[in-house]
Amino acid sequence: MRNKAPNKFSQNLFTLSTIIFLLYAAQVQFRPVLPRYIELRGGGEADIGFIIFLNWLAQALLSVPSGSLSDRVGKRTTIVLGGLAAAVGFAALPYAYTVFLIMFVYAFAGMGQAGYSTATAAYSIDIAQSKQVSRAIAWTQAARQTALSLGPAVGGILATLFGVDFVFSASALIVLGSVVLSRVFLPKIRSDVSKVDVRGTGKIILRNPLILSSLIGIFSLQFANSVFSSFAPIYARELSFAAIGVIFAVQGMMNMVGRPIVGELSSKIKNRTLVVSIGMFMSFIGLFVLSLSSSFEPLVLVAVFVGLSTGIGVVLMLITIAEQVPKENRGFAMGFFNMAIYLGLGIGPAIEGLVIENFGYVTAFQTAGVVPLVGLLIFLMLPRFVSRSVVKTKG
Repeated sequence: MRNKAPNKFSQNLFTLSTIIFLLYAAQVQFRPVLPRYIELRGGGEADIGFIIFLNWLAQALLSVPSGSLSDRVGKRTTIVLGGLAAAVGFAALPYAYTVFLIMFVYAFAGMGQAGYSTATAAYSIDIAQSKQVSRAIAWTQAARQTALSLGPAVGGILATLFGVDFVFSASALIVLGSVVLSRVFLPKIRSDVSKVDVRGTGKIILRNPLILSSLIGIFSLQFANSVFSSFAPIYARELSFAAIGVIFAVQGMMNMVGRPIVGELSSKIKNRTLVVSIGMFMSFIGLFVLSLSSSFEPLVLVAVFVGLSTGIGVVLMLITIAEQVPKENRGFAMGFFNMAIYLGLGIGPAIEGLVIENFGYVTAFQTAGVVPLVGLLIFLMLPRFVSRSVVKTKG
């Protein structure tokens, strides 16, 4: 009898991790080909950056509402609805023959992505007991990063063998399969709607320096990460789709490796701030190296640094956020977490796409590398500044 609860948790965690893997593999399969697909339809670097920005912006704007919705109607229902919307968007991309249509369709897909990404993040915490939260976060985030590592490699191969349109269609089918798996195998977790306090949780988030500094740190890491993933295929246009896929696979693999290790050891890490700081500094190093060369070997090195930086930093900051809010409102809190991710992923290419067109790739990559350094300073100083202000006020 004692083993039933742990076994049930492990089963649910495995099912959820599988669904997360499929969802994220589907949405990044076409990452190596999307920039060139936009270019084929007449778009330039600024258009590429803006289209990617709109997709992430849609996810960012709907992350908090999706989190609130998942607290009220259930995480499983929100995963299903989000998956259906994303599948429609992915399936429509091959028929978007103009830059404007690509913007519209990809932004619509982003609305669905917001739904399932926030709901899956919150669901992982809901199925865990207090001592299992770090493990649930770590392994579901590892599943996500495994998908982000393997998806581009598979997409690059599929594009080479069958063409770009096939990759978009395959992504839509995989998402639909994930929807079916969610509906059939994920248990429905009832939410206590009477305890869902959106306003109270919002105050906790906006007034808590640990949460705010973590959100800023996550934003800055994803800003740099997205600049690398968005413009590496154009910056290194002499490389094949398969080579670009391998580079992204290395990035995702490094991102993945750090997550379960950090999650399992999070309770034993005495100085989270130091570990997060190391990760954010690695992001700066990666973008600086990127500005020096577009050859395969340096890009692989960049992928290692950028991947490890987000793998280490994001999990620790997510655990910090989850520890600061009531369980019944974690879907809402995960909306802020995803919003920080998606704003970073979207604003990064939007700004640096303009920088590339006006000043070149070297300037864009180096300025993108400075962003994690600024985020690190804020991450280090904000909690100390707020605590000092509180002490002075009490005094």
